[in-house]
Amino acid sequence: MAWKLRPAIDADGLAIGRIGREAFLAGGFGSFLFAPRSDDEPPTDPEEEIQWRRRRAIRRMKEGIPTLVVVDDEDTVVGFAQWERPATGDVPHHPPIASEGQKADDPPKSLNLDKMQHMFKVFDEEIGKVLGPEGHKDMWYLMLLAVDPAYQGRGVGKMLLRWGMDQAAAEGKKTFLLATVEGRPLYEKQGFKVLSEFDVYGKVNYTMLLGDL
Repeated sequence: MAWKLRPAIDADGLAIGRIGREAFLAGGFGSFLFAPRSDDEPPTDPEEEIQWRRRRAIRRMKEGIPTLVVVDDEDTVVGFAQWERPATGDVPHHPPIASEGQKADDPPKSLNLDKMQHMFKVFDEEIGKVLGPEGHKDMWYLMLLAVDPAYQGRGVGKMLLRWGMDQAAAEGKKTFLLATVEGRPLYEKQGFKVLSEFDVYGKVNYTMLLGDL
């Protein structure tokens, strides 16, 4: 199977939403952001979550966030990534990650907004601890990378990661990301080093950097 990397378009939104849900369903953020709040609450409707992730991805694309997809020979999306550029005169620095939680993108009832906002707050605090008050504003930052579980371990994630790494190298910039336990091996194989380990609702996460501080 020959993979192809290309910029995402709005029509890819549904596939991005589906992959985002499935990739983080078990061990990732989806396991607590979409968990029922009580025994009386009905299970999450998968389609509601997929559509929310679709809206979120397309909104980011319209804001100028570089969004890449990997497709197969039939142009079926098997993975995607969204990157944040370093701040320049033409590209202002995006606000703290916590501000993403305020852009609800018409969330489904099953999404626990309080938990999402707290998660983003923890992310911002940890980034401040390891990078200082300027955070990653002068770095290429991997906002999100997800691969269809059926295609994991086949080089898709590496392609999506290398794109941002190459942009950073061409500009003489560092590359920064937050990683889950599941994602850490991929990043370490590409040379990223763990800066810190922290916990979010019982889930271990890492700050990781390509290059030296």
